[in-house]
Amino acid sequence: MPKRCPKCDRLMPNQAKICPHCGLPLEPRDLSFEEMFGPPKSLQGRYVVKGRLSQGRVGSVYQAVDNAVDNEEGGRPCAVKELTTVALLDPRDRQEAERRFLEEAAIWMSLNHPNLARVTDAFSQARRVYLVMELVEGTSLRALLEDQWKVFAEETVLHWAGQICDALDYLHRQDPPIVFGALTPSHVVIGSGGRVKLVDFGLTRFFMPTVGQDAILPYKGPRGYAAPEQRRQGQTSPRSDIYALGTLLYQLLTRHDPTDHPLPSLRRLVPDLSKSTERAIIRARKKDPAQRFPTMAEMRQALLGERPAPLPEIEPFVLMEGVQARTVKELARVCAAHWDDGLMALAEGRITNWLRDSAEKLRAAGQSHAALEMDDAAVHTESVREQVASGDSLTREGEIARQAAFAAWLEEMGVIDIQPNLEVKPGYLPFGAIEANMKARTTLRLRNKGQGYLTGRVESRVRWLTARPQTFGCRAGAVAEVTVEARGRRLPPGATSSPQVLLIESNGGRAWVGASATAAAPILTVEPDTLDFGPLPRGAARVARLTVTNRGGGRLSGSVASQVPWLRVRNPEFGCPAGALAQIAVKLLGPRVPPGTTPDYKSGESSRQAQDAALVVDSDSGQARVGVAWTWAEPSLELDVTSLDFGAVERGTSLERTLHIANRGTGVLEGSVASQVDWLTVQPQTLRCPPGESCTLNVIGDTVRLAGGDTYEESALIVETNAGREILSASVEVLAAELVIEPLSLDFGAVLAGEQEELSLTVGNRGSLPWQGQIMAGVPWLSVEPEELVCPPGHFIPLSVILDTSLFAEGGEWLEKEAILIRGDGEERSVAAHVAVLLPRLSVEPRSLNFGLIGREDVATLSLTIANAGTGEFHWEVDNRGTWLEIVPTSGVCHPGQESTVTVNAYALAVEGETDRAWLTVRSNGGQAEIFASVSLSSPILVVDALELDLGTSENYAPVAQWLGISNRGVGPLRGTVTVRLSPSTMLRTGAHDEASQVPWLTVDPPAFECATGASLQVRVQAIPEGLRAGANDVAGVLLVESNGGNEEIGVHLDVVLVPNLVVRPESLTFKSDGPSELELTLENDGYGAERVRVVPEASWLKVNREKCIVKGGRTVRLKVRASGAEAGAESVIEVRTSERTWRLPVRYE
Repeated sequence: MPKRCPKCDRLMPNQAKICPHCGLPLEPRDLSFEEMFGPPKSLQGRYVVKGRLSQGRVGSVYQAVDNAVDNEEGGRPCAVKELTTVALLDPRDRQEAERRFLEEAAIWMSLNHPNLARVTDAFSQARRVYLVMELVEGTSLRALLEDQWKVFAEETVLHWAGQICDALDYLHRQDPPIVFGALTPSHVVIGSGGRVKLVDFGLTRFFMPTVGQDAILPYKGPRGYAAPEQRRQGQTSPRSDIYALGTLLYQLLTRHDPTDHPLPSLRRLVPDLSKSTERAIIRARKKDPAQRFPTMAEMRQALLGERPAPLPEIEPFVLMEGVQARTVKELARVCAAHWDDGLMALAEGRITNWLRDSAEKLRAAGQSHAALEMDDAAVHTESVREQVASGDSLTREGEIARQAAFAAWLEEMGVIDIQPNLEVKPGYLPFGAIEANMKARTTLRLRNKGQGYLTGRVESRVRWLTARPQTFGCRAGAVAEVTVEARGRRLPPGATSSPQVLLIESNGGRAWVGASATAAAPILTVEPDTLDFGPLPRGAARVARLTVTNRGGGRLSGSVASQVPWLRVRNPEFGCPAGALAQIAVKLLGPRVPPGTTPDYKSGESSRQAQDAALVVDSDSGQARVGVAWTWAEPSLELDVTSLDFGAVERGTSLERTLHIANRGTGVLEGSVASQVDWLTVQPQTLRCPPGESCTLNVIGDTVRLAGGDTYEESALIVETNAGREILSASVEVLAAELVIEPLSLDFGAVLAGEQEELSLTVGNRGSLPWQGQIMAGVPWLSVEPEELVCPPGHFIPLSVILDTSLFAEGGEWLEKEAILIRGDGEERSVAAHVAVLLPRLSVEPRSLNFGLIGREDVATLSLTIANAGTGEFHWEVDNRGTWLEIVPTSGVCHPGQESTVTVNAYALAVEGETDRAWLTVRSNGGQAEIFASVSLSSPILVVDALELDLGTSENYAPVAQWLGISNRGVGPLRGTVTVRLSPSTMLRTGAHDEASQVPWLTVDPPAFECATGASLQVRVQAIPEGLRAGANDVAGVLLVESNGGNEEIGVHLDVVLVPNLVVRPESLTFKSDGPSELELTLENDGYGAERVRVVPEASWLKVNREKCIVKGGRTVRLKVRASGAEAGAESVIEVRTSERTWRLPVRYE
């Protein structure tokens, strides 16, 4: 049984592994979210999804093409909004949401306004719902607001506001009124000509998760834009849209986010705003709905009706005598009232010209807003005019396209009362009984009960019914006729009835038409009564065809069965619709026919058979019996000759002979004749000779391909037939010379360039006539002796072929297929030649050696590559003419394709001056090369940023560090080291001998450095002055900077300060009545300096054994504190004072 795809919900074969409709893999595995819930490739069989435009919380919007609407691009672009019910957990909620969605979508489908995105379809599929809308091109106000540098002029905002007012006023005037309820910048799209479209009509709210018992809670609207009564109670009215529009205009003019509260004053943010616009926005945003504008039309009048400059006098558009218009809407209304005249004025361009002239007059009068509207109308009108003018009014399709474009233009121009309305008569088509070979026709009348122009399409949903034409169009009150044809041959068996067989979709609605018909019963007819296989060779098999025809109606089903084992029925099952036939192949198996079986087997009279007939045809409309007949065939083969002798002929002569074959037997002689030699052909190559007749074959020979002399072929022709095999011989003598060349290829092998080699070439004649011709070299590096030759029959003459390698420009391997050309007696032959020329060629890289800047004591190294780019071995050596250069190695051998590497060393100590140059010469038997070498000695200059480095102050021997800057003001890299040591003068003054051991508290990082030309670097100098005396420590020349750009001695200054650090323990004292009356107070100095301390108790019942003391660095003093005469619960403080700090220790007596 068929199954359904879990993604697109369409039927497919049960064994399918991949959905043929949407491509979903169906193998048992974990499906991704995208696979299970992504968009199908097509919807409803007409919408083809192209890609995703946006994605939200419960749905996505896709760009699609509606293939049911034809245009030049192959389908009308549209937008499809997909909504999923996954957010609704209760199945009843999902069912209710889908019902309400389709109900409201039906309302939006009935609306038509130039500033509303048109809704064209709504449906559910695969547990999701879809809304099909007009694809609006443009930019949303949300996207425009995201550009923080974009400023909207008041005139531009009012131009947009007027169109939004028109759209909302149109919705509010419906019965009952329709409230948009979700007006935000995301729902307003601005087209390229300034045209405003409202999109996305808030239907997503049905599929949001809800809280409470109700299936769908009231929609509270978007925060910041929805009116207060909508946000609080979920109550909406047309005045709610007025509040939302006022908020939107406030945001466009101020660029202030309305979700921020409170909102600043409009006048403060836009000081130059006109008072009329300010008053209109303030009134629209009143919290009390009663204080807002009563209608959207009044708000539009307040925004646009008080423009200071009056409209200039515009010449009216005259459609016809007595019919004229002054505005765009008046123009559209008069064109709709006088349809044919309006269409002609549009096609002639008169309307476009009037709109353009009016726009220029408005612009000249300073009415840029009104001029912009006129320009927009002119651009759109010209686009429609091109469609109308280019349409072919002589064809029905062209006229429909013209009329539909005109109707769409009227709607875009603001005519809202020209909605067509479809009426279909009859609604049911009873065709009655239809014979299989008959057709029944009737007429469907499609009437436009409304206004405007009705266009649509008729689509048959059953294969036995067709409608022509499939597209239609008609004006108000007119009727379009469609011919409906029912074909009996396509009807299913029995009676067929359905209320939905024809679907009529139009811009005036959708309608279904039902139909019924009855197919005639099938009638079995079998031809022939006896199946004749004709003459049949014994042991052979033959196929004959039995024709089964359905002369009635419905479908004829059955099978053909063989009653004997020597008959085989191929594909015995058949099924024939009304009027159709089936040819059943029946094969007679000759080897299985029992001996003695009568060839005329019609009634089963053979002694070995008992059936009434050989074949039985069984069907649901009756049975038929069929006999079989054949004759045994015995052919014979007779030839008029068994050998073909063509005699002596000259070469090029065409040979021809006729071969006669006779059949004296009773069967058809069939077979083929094949030539076994390439100089004979037979026409025809197959033969078929009836009994008692003969046939003729033409044997044709071509002597051009034959060698001179006698040619004899024992098996020249073979005749293969069903009566046996015959072999014919053939002979001919060709009067011509036969040239023989040995060898056909000359191989000279490997030869050194400049040498000569000689090989022998033999030319012979095996023919019957002398051969005379010329022998010449086909390449310049070969020569032949002799160049002319006469060779009698049976003779073989040697020739000399000389190779001269001095004619080769370079070495290599050559193979020439036509190195020697031999011409004579009308033919030309060639001999190939092969030679490998050994010619070495020197290649040296690089051609110059630049060692650049090197240190004055450095050795620089570069490499030289010597390669053999030729074909022979060469020996090389390098001649050095530079005293500062060293070559390793100086000579070598290079084989073809190999290379040698030579190391070249430059010694700076041997360079004279600041720069030096030298030449190297590479000599070899493959050429010579001169190599230029150059070198420069670097001259870096050491500069330090300070000769005395101040490390600052170390407190209590804490480590300190400072940076020493080093720069290279010379040319070439500066390399050196920084070491710590005492200068000679300091060593003499202090009597020190070991330099490094005298300043162990000083280190440098890094100790070695390298600085490029013009660059600088820093070396970190750190002191860990543990053990130094307090005070200033100055060491002259303690840092020695040594480099190839000079040396410097740097002195170091360091101040060591020793300070105390007193620690008091414990932090509090607690005496107990039953405990000791004396506790210990510890003063510890973990610093280096001495600290004077004073201990002062605040209470009289506290005593300290020492109120003053000096605590030296690293020492501890312990004091005794005694409590005497204190009452239980008494509290006090002991102060420990130094010159820098005071500690207050709480004391408690318990």
